[in-house]
Amino acid sequence: MEEKRRKYTGKIEKISEKLVDIGFIIYISSLVISKAGLNIGLAFIVLGFLTDFKRNIGRIKEMSLEYKVVISFLLIYSFYDLVTPGFIKSFSIEVGELYRILPLMIVPLYKKKYSVIRKYVEIMIAFFSLAVVYNLFDYDVSKMERLNGFLYSTTTGHISAMILIFIFGMFLNEKNKIKKSYYLLIEILGVYMLFLTATRAAIFGLLIASILLSILKYRKKSISIIIIILILSLIMINKVGYLNNFKISDIKKEISLNTRLTMWRVSLKHFTEESFLYLGLGRDTLTEVFEKEREIHPETLIEKKYAGNPHNMYVLILSEKGLYIFISFISIFVAYLLKSTFLLRGNELFYSLIGSQIVYFISGLTEDNWRSLLMRAPYFVVLIFIFLLKNKDQGVKL
Repeated sequence: MEEKRRKYTGKIEKISEKLVDIGFIIYISSLVISKAGLNIGLAFIVLGFLTDFKRNIGRIKEMSLEYKVVISFLLIYSFYDLVTPGFIKSFSIEVGELYRILPLMIVPLYKKKYSVIRKYVEIMIAFFSLAVVYNLFDYDVSKMERLNGFLYSTTTGHISAMILIFIFGMFLNEKNKIKKSYYLLIEILGVYMLFLTATRAAIFGLLIASILLSILKYRKKSISIIIIILILSLIMINKVGYLNNFKISDIKKEISLNTRLTMWRVSLKHFTEESFLYLGLGRDTLTEVFEKEREIHPETLIEKKYAGNPHNMYVLILSEKGLYIFISFISIFVAYLLKSTFLLRGNELFYSLIGSQIVYFISGLTEDNWRSLLMRAPYFVVLIFIFLLKNKDQGVKL
């Protein structure tokens, strides 16, 4: 009887792990291809978790402190709206979107050998490569001013920048010449695609992260790589008309930049004046703030299409969630998790994981990378890789 029960339990565990495995593969394969694919992947992950529910609850208790801190933050972040002026309205919106990111935290509950984690990475890169080839072909045929890809140009650009720095990190660490050539080819084509999206913050983030990784890897010898990166960047800027038209001398007249500066000023002004004890305004309340700004100042650069998005991850979190959540976000994600990634130094994914986080935090200066589920997705995939490596068979745990 006991033997049968053990066999049954073992089967359930294998089915559960297989479902989560399938779900995660679908998810990482869909990052720059399909929003629906992300949802399908999450559905498989949740199904896998529920299949072995009791055992998975036990696994959560055994996970590292940083894992529990991230889950706690996600829950507090969603429920926090109940203490803001947005109250139930903001809370219902936030909780309604929690299910689209929290299930990813199920994946690290299953210990994986490094070969499996590496397989995940290769699958993500392979599907990104297909997306790059398709998008470049589609751009050439359609003759658009900016490349949109399967998503919007901005979304495609920011997601691509994070995956491209991931590939660059793999390139730096790869010793196999064939694989190194493969990564280099995808990197060049992918960077060209990124420049065609004309997503300036993502391009800048990729450029800065590439230089930092080169210095981190080669120290004084990195100067030649940095020069090559800068030369290639200048060549690609000249090839893309939308970017080539941008002049530093005209920066004060640049509409996109000035619109963002106006939205940041209005958001922070309203936050400091209307937020009780700096607790924040609540999810989506900036939509009303921007509407009032248009009524008072009809000549304002804040158009209706911007809704309540100030196009800055940090300004948005501070305005909507308040000072205390903002400090928690910076402390947990920008400081603690980024610093803890250095414990993985020596692993071949180290440079990729560090670089991806740097790109995410830099590009968040001009886009809402956190509230945008599509742009937040690749960042959480990076976190999942970190947790998997720290919880892998015979791996290191904090």
